[in-house]
Amino acid sequence: MKKTISNIFYSCAAQLMTVIVPLVTSPYISRVLRPYNLGIYGYISSVSEILSVVGSIGLTNYAIREIAYVKDDKEKRSKIFFEIIILRTILFFVVACFYALFMNNKVYSTFTIYQLIWFAGYFLDVIWFFNGIEDFKSVVVRTVLIKSLSIASIFLFVKTQNDLWKYITLMGLCQLLGVIWCYPKLAKLLVTPNFKNLCLTRHLSPTLKIALPQIVTMVYFQMDKIMLENLTSNLSLIAFYDQADKLNKVPVTIISAVSLVMLPKNSTYVSNEDYKGLNNSISLAVKYTLLLTLPMTLGIITISTGFVPWFYGKGYDMVAPIMITLSPIIIARGLSSISANQYLIPTQNTRYLTVSSIFSAIINVIINYLTIPVMGVYGAVVGTLVAEYSVTLIQYYYMLKNIKINGIIKLGFKYFIFSAIAMIPGVILYKMLGSHIYLTVLQVFFAAVIYLGLLLISNDESLNIIRKRK
Repeated sequence: MKKTISNIFYSCAAQLMTVIVPLVTSPYISRVLRPYNLGIYGYISSVSEILSVVGSIGLTNYAIREIAYVKDDKEKRSKIFFEIIILRTILFFVVACFYALFMNNKVYSTFTIYQLIWFAGYFLDVIWFFNGIEDFKSVVVRTVLIKSLSIASIFLFVKTQNDLWKYITLMGLCQLLGVIWCYPKLAKLLVTPNFKNLCLTRHLSPTLKIALPQIVTMVYFQMDKIMLENLTSNLSLIAFYDQADKLNKVPVTIISAVSLVMLPKNSTYVSNEDYKGLNNSISLAVKYTLLLTLPMTLGIITISTGFVPWFYGKGYDMVAPIMITLSPIIIARGLSSISANQYLIPTQNTRYLTVSSIFSAIINVIINYLTIPVMGVYGAVVGTLVAEYSVTLIQYYYMLKNIKINGIIKLGFKYFIFSAIAMIPGVILYKMLGSHIYLTVLQVFFAAVIYLGLLLISNDESLNIIRKRK
C-alpha cells in the first residue's frame, strides 16, 4: 500500500506538470497569439491527437499491461520492450506520411510541418515502460525538467502573433527532449535480446482490441473541434472551446493519474487471481473519484465567470459560459477512467470498451452535426456531454456485474450537498469583488476549507482511510 500511495503521488505530480504548463503559459499565449492563431493550433492539435491514437493502435496501455505482467523478469520485459518500440517506430513513419498528405491542402498547412516533431516525440516515447515497472519517480523527474524548460522557452521565444510556428516547434521539441532523456536509463533496466527471436506481429491482435475503443474515444474527444472548423469556419470559436476544455481537464488529470498507477497494480491482481483485491481497489477508487470530482465540478461553475477575464485577457469572455456548461464532463471522465483503466483493460474485457466507445462516438458525431449549425459552439458542448455520459453508463453497466460497490448513490448525494454548501462563499465573494486573481484564490481557499471541514465533521470513511494510511 505504501508503494502504491507513493506511485499515486508521483503520477499525480507528473500529470499535474502537464497541466501546470498551460495554466502558466495560457495567460501569456492568449494575449500574444490571439484567438485566431490559437484556433489554428487547436485544430492542428486535434488532428494530430486523433492520428497519433489511431496510428499507435493502442500500444501505450497495452504495453503498460504487458510489461507489468513480466516486470520482474529482465529478459522477458526486454524482449517485449524491443518488439513494441520497433513497432512504434514503424508506425511513426506511416502516420507522419499520412498526416503530411492530409494537411497538405489546408490554408495553414505550413504550420503542420512543425507538428511532425511532436509526432516523433509521441511515437518514440518510452514512458509506458517505466509505468509498467511502476517506476513513477523517473516519470516525474523527466516531466518536471522538460515542462520547466518548455515554460521558459515559450516566454523567451514567442513574442508576437507571427510566432505561432515557434510555439508549435517548441511544443514538439519539448516532447522529443523528454524522450531522449529517458533512453539512457533503459541501459540498466534492459538486456539486448536476440533480434531473430523478436515477433512484432504477435502484439497486433491484442493491441487492436485496446486500440479500437481508444481511437473512438479520441474521435469524440477531438472531433468536436474539427467539426466546429468545418461547420462554422470560425477558428476563434475553436480557441474558446479548446481553452474551456483544457481548463475542465485540469481536475480530471488527478483522477487519470491515479488510474494510470492502478492499471499495472490491478493487472497484477488479475494475473494472481486476487479478485477480492481488485474489487476493493476499484471500490475505493470510485469513492475517491466522487469525493474529488463533485466539488471540482461545482468549483469550476463557481469560479469561471470571475476567473476567465483576468486569466485570458480581453476577447475571451465566451470561454466562461463554455467552461460552465462543459464542467459536468469532469465527473463522467473521472468515473470512466476507472472503469476503463482499472477494470476493463486489466481484465482484458476490451470488447466492452469497444461497444461503449463506438456507440458514444456515433452519438457525438450525430449530435454535433445537428446542433453545431444551430447552436454553434454549444452544440459541440451538448454532443460531448452526451457522449461522455454514454461511455460511463455503458462501462459501469458491465463492470458492476462483477465489481460490488456499496452505497455510491448515497455517497454521491452527500458529496454533492457538501460541495454546494462549500461554494456559497465563492458566489457571495464574486458579487462583492468582481473579476480578480485575489477573488479566485479566495473562492478556492474557502471552498476547500469548508468542504474538508464538512468531511471531518461527518467522519467521512474515505477521508479516514487516507488519514490512517498517510
